[in-house]
Amino acid sequence: MKYFFTACWLCIQLLTVNAQTYHSLQVSPSPAAGRSVLITYDPAGTVLAQQSLLRCHVVYFDKDRALNETTIPLQQSRGRWQATVAVPEQAILLLLTPISNGKLKDDNNGAGYMFPVYKAGKPLPFAYYQMSVLMDRSVLKKDPAKALIYLKKEIDNHPAAESVYRSQYFNMLANSPEPADKVLLIQKLLTYKTDREEELTMNQRYLQYLGEKQAADSLSVLLRQRFPAGIFVRSEHMQAIQQAKEFREKSDLFAHFMQQFPEPATAGGPDYAYTQLYQQMSMAAIEAGDTAAASACLSLLHHKRDALTVYSKAARYYRLQQQPEQAMAWAQKGVQATDTSSGYTEWDAYLMVASLYYDQQAYAAGIPYAATAYAHTKSKDAGVLYVQLLIATGDSVTATTLLERAVKTGTASVQMKAQLQGLYEKTSHQIPFAQYIAALRPVADTHLRQELKESMLREKVAAISLLDTAGKMVRLADLKGKIVVLDFWATWCKPCIQSFPAMQQVMQQFPEVVFLFIATFETGDALQKVKQFSREKPFPFRYLMDEPMKGESNYKAFTHFKVPSVPYKVLLDQQGNIRFRSGGFLGNDDALITELSTMIRLVQE
Repeated sequence: MKYFFTACWLCIQLLTVNAQTYHSLQVSPSPAAGRSVLITYDPAGTVLAQQSLLRCHVVYFDKDRALNETTIPLQQSRGRWQATVAVPEQAILLLLTPISNGKLKDDNNGAGYMFPVYKAGKPLPFAYYQMSVLMDRSVLKKDPAKALIYLKKEIDNHPAAESVYRSQYFNMLANSPEPADKVLLIQKLLTYKTDREEELTMNQRYLQYLGEKQAADSLSVLLRQRFPAGIFVRSEHMQAIQQAKEFREKSDLFAHFMQQFPEPATAGGPDYAYTQLYQQMSMAAIEAGDTAAASACLSLLHHKRDALTVYSKAARYYRLQQQPEQAMAWAQKGVQATDTSSGYTEWDAYLMVASLYYDQQAYAAGIPYAATAYAHTKSKDAGVLYVQLLIATGDSVTATTLLERAVKTGTASVQMKAQLQGLYEKTSHQIPFAQYIAALRPVADTHLRQELKESMLREKVAAISLLDTAGKMVRLADLKGKIVVLDFWATWCKPCIQSFPAMQQVMQQFPEVVFLFIATFETGDALQKVKQFSREKPFPFRYLMDEPMKGESNYKAFTHFKVPSVPYKVLLDQQGNIRFRSGGFLGNDDALITELSTMIRLVQE
């Protein structure tokens, strides 16, 4: 699985004009419930081109889920491979994946081979919607642009689907990097008639986000008049509490809010907006030194896991304030609140206790906490801390075993590999470290280079200028003749920051390439937040500040380069053309390093 992926935006329309037609795989006739279809597969040019025995994995979907799946053998005939498969009566969609007897598979570069089931010459309801879901929720390679195209096809074929999926549809249009989609959304918002408070509130927020101030303000007035105790007015009061700077003001606004808008009892559990508010008020009280108020706000939380978030934040706050006793007290509360039987538990409190023991040089005391967190999460932060504690107690054998296992499974971070190198070089070895670690690494994807080469873009884009954190203007036009990597990130984006050690390693491999890290969608004092981040985490990066667009809830570079979300990377060639677009990071440093390095080498050729 690739955790750092490339999206071929220019190919989207070509691939989806007719969703049943692919270059390598066809079915005939069009799938129909209760009938059989002939699968024909031509592996030429795919990862399966040289394989002597092929099969096809078939998954059948209804509108909600996968019904069942099967794997069938393919028979070779004149360079092509064929098989017949029956379509179940309940199926609305087929997902086909040719595979070899080994681990190789052709998933159409992550886009899948998907075929809607037809009736009377028309795709069944929910077929294209299910295709949209598969592209939007990482079942296949996550691709919001294709997901939107498929949802549009569902609505085109079955107009009633728009009312069923309106919220999802509007959200996808709002987040689309294509200006035409935002224009379409504005048109729909301005013409959509409803008396429902939830829908009016949703429309107001979208119009505000899209910079349609007059229409958004008109809806605000309407919502306040028609629903004076409704969700829109309630959210305005919540926002006022969050924006208040002094704790006394926050406290007074909060008390008034709770009288006017007591938390409603809901069948689905606590209201998340109230949970967030209680957590924010708890932290504000802690930072103000008002323990009684903090306890009162914490008592409003319904679940231990919600209080756990506050305990961990409080521990971090006091650690930064260099008050280790208070930090340990809050961290231990977090440990007590941690549900060790849950698969979705946060382990921040355990890591904080281990870190505090490390600060105090009580290394042996910290090991059980770090070991527990690492055993449950296999996170890089937990692994690094666990190894530090093991080394500090002299247990290099356990530390080395842990690090070797992480490298073998592809979960070792850059820092963990540096730890392993330090341990390895402390003793004499005939084999150099580079050769030793290369033998540990999982087998590389030999088809990656070809896949990336086939997905290379040549998008022309105008050069823009942004200020860096020192106030110096950086003009992309001045960088013509050099390869440029633009990394879109934010201080609040954990995956962005987790990818930075790997990005630093790629920078070191390619000193001739320009790397620019564009901070976007920051709240509050964006410049100070980025400067503070650079002081706390001194990566050798050049940070640029994205500019908010006047009258819109959007940003200059983010919009200009059609960025859908962060983290996101755009690779420009020597002429300033976009050659690759890449989004997402799920924690695999080696995958990011390998893919981005391969991209750069392809552009250098």
